[in-house]
This record gives sequence, C-alpha cells and structure tokens, in this order.
Amino acid sequence: MAYKYITIIVLSYSLLIFPYSVQASNLHSINKVVIDPGHGGKDPGCLGVFTNEKTIALCIALKLGRYIKEHFDDIEVIYTRKRDDFAESHKKTSLANNNEADLFISIHTNAGPKTASGTESYVLGSPETDANFAGNSKTKGTGSKISNRLYV
Repeated sequence: MAYKYITIIVLSYSLLIFPYSVQASNLHSINKVVIDPGHGGKDPGCLGVFTNEKTIALCIALKLGRYIKEHFDDIEVIYTRKRDDFAESHKKTSLANNNEADLFISIHTNAGPKTASGTESYVLGSPETDANFAGNSKTKGTGSKISNRLYV
C-alpha cells in the first residue's frame, strides 16, 4: 500500500515540476511534444497484481497531455497511442520525426522490490543521438531530428 502512495506522490511531483523544467530550458523552443505511453496492445510491459504497465503508462500519458494542453496553449501534443494499441519503437520515433517534434516523452513504470523508490529519467540530446542509435539497426538514425528525449 505504501508503494501505491509513493508512486502517486512521485507522479504528482513530476507533473507539478514539468512547467518549471520547460520554462528553465527555454519554453519558446518547444512547440510540439510527442508523448509515448510505453508498451501497449500485445505488449503489457510489467505485470502487477491488479494492472499492468501499459495501462498505467497510458493513463499517465493522457493526463500529462491534458495538463500540457491546459497550461501551454502554444504547445501541440501528439500521442503515439491513445488506446491499447501496439506500435514498434521505430514507428514511434518516426512519428516524432515526421511531425518535427521538439520533445519526445516515453512513459514507463518499472517493476522492483517493495523498497524501491524514486524516478528514473533519461535525456538524449541531439549531439548524442546518432551515436546512441548507431549500434541498433532497428532504430538507426530514427532519432536524428529529436532535440530532447525524456523517459520517465
């Protein structure tokens, strides 16, 4: 039960600081955001007792998108999925690239022991993009136009 409350607190905190993070990194340079609820369809992600990762990620993604739309009129929000569908990773990054997104946010919830706490974020900036994708033939070059990536 404590894990549930910690998760809610961490998510709430993340949603509250999002506007300040964007503002600090030059709000005017972010016009289009692609939000990716991790997993979906045939890929459930981590399995819990009452739910699974794909369901939680979708709920968080839709709430985050709604929050951005309500607080930042000039930022367009695009989702990689709005329901329980599956898409290959390279199609998700292609969607972001084809729409010339300024920010790509992929939401996942990791499994771990009951003592686990905190958040995990990975940010990939454009200078590192080609080097990061060079070793993976499925995604090679697909992220070259994305200026920032945040995995939460």
